[in-house]
Amino acid sequence: MGVPIPVVYTAEEDDGTQIVIDGQQRLKSIFGFIDGKFPKNNKDFTLSGLKIKTDYNGYTFTELDKSDRNLINNYELSLITITKDSDKDIRFEIFERLNTGTVKLNDQEIRNCIYRGSYNDFIKKLSSDADFQSLLNSPGLTNRMRDVELVLRYFAFKRNTYLNFKPSMKRFINQEMIDFQNLIRKTWKRISKKHSNYQNKFLVPMLLENSVLDIQKIPMVIGMIRN
Repeated sequence: MGVPIPVVYTAEEDDGTQIVIDGQQRLKSIFGFIDGKFPKNNKDFTLSGLKIKTDYNGYTFTELDKSDRNLINNYELSLITITKDSDKDIRFEIFERLNTGTVKLNDQEIRNCIYRGSYNDFIKKLSSDADFQSLLNSPGLTNRMRDVELVLRYFAFKRNTYLNFKPSMKRFINQEMIDFQNLIRKTWKRISKKHSNYQNKFLVPMLLENSVLDIQKIPMVIGMIRN
């Protein structure tokens, strides 16, 4: 139809790879149609609901005429790349400004998109800990990653202390994600040793609180403190 597809924004990582910070659904849809499968459920990807060129409804990519397939394969996407030398906060700001969907992403959901890596996986894992969730006693906090942001805030203040806090809170905890985004296993072991194990520092207070109500957990807590 000749209708332009909105610009795709990517960010360059230190190793030269690029991550998509806006346009992921567009790209997955394009690649899914060409590959013949919906990205989410792996079902056959056929065109449907077309109000213009309705005769294409029911077609898969491979069923299109060769000329149509060539048009799609040769289409040039507009791409804007934020280089690895750019300010890391720029990624967050761009994503925030582009975040105009029906349900806007909150700050932690944006961090989950643009600061993907081992540290992001780590704080999500801690937030799902049963003892932590029982202390929160608020299932609503698991919606939209608000419990994950609480874990992130904990580590940001644990590492920097409140004395080094400078507003805004968003930038403060963004920096925590930037500093540890691509933490590899070896680096994490070194930092864990230096700081007496981040995971235990977070979970032990949670378990101690719960052990008042559940005496069976006390030996496990003592073992974690000794380690």
